[in-house]
Amino acid sequence: MVNEGIVLKVQGDFAVVGVKRQSACDTCRAKCGGHCDKATTVETTVKNTLNAKVGDRVKLYSKTSTVMRFAVTIFLLPLITAFLGFLLPYLLDLSKSVCVIFSVISFILTYFVIWLIYRNKKGYETIEMEEIIED
Repeated sequence: MVNEGIVLKVQGDFAVVGVKRQSACDTCRAKCGGHCDKATTVETTVKNTLNAKVGDRVKLYSKTSTVMRFAVTIFLLPLITAFLGFLLPYLLDLSKSVCVIFSVISFILTYFVIWLIYRNKKGYETIEMEEIIED
């Protein structure tokens, strides 16, 4: 996955880069009132391997496999555990309300475990500065 951003500040060996959030409406020319033109900027910290300075436009790269792993972990895994949290009590002939409670608890616990695993991970471990873009 490749993105462009602007270096907002440099802190030692790292740079804080502002990246315009991409959405499905980026290339839409229809005036649907969705306010796609007012996209928000997300800040990420990256290792400043190119010695970029404040104001430089840079190209950021992250492996597709890494992005997909995060997407599966954050979106698909909780749904699978919620389904299993419903299915297992159901197979034990427990009431549907107990099944729903187990499903919700397993869904929440999955996000808690994901948070515990990734709380110390930083963006600069998965995103690399590829090049400085000359205007």
